[in-house]
Amino acid sequence: MDTKQKREKFSAEHVRAWRESELTQVQYCARNGISRASLQYWGYRKSKEGEALTLVPVQRRPVEAVGGCVLRGPTGWQVEFPLGTSAGYLVELLGGLR
Repeated sequence: MDTKQKREKFSAEHVRAWRESELTQVQYCARNGISRASLQYWGYRKSKEGEALTLVPVQRRPVEAVGGCVLRGPTGWQVEFPLGTSAGYLVELLGGLR
């Protein structure tokens, strides 16, 4: 086995072991003395080789409205716009400030 093949085998074993470990990348890398960047690269390479990836379900939370918009100038002035201000109005206003 040449050096390239040994390196590929080594990296594939680490990617597989990490995926099976249920550890974060940071935890796995710390325990095994490898860099996180290397593990990420190896995982990316393996995914490009057709190795099956696992989809993880996520839940989105609705974004809550938190107010309007504040436009601040470099000399300290500010203009506040309430929630619901027309985007077209803001575009027109900002275009006039040029």
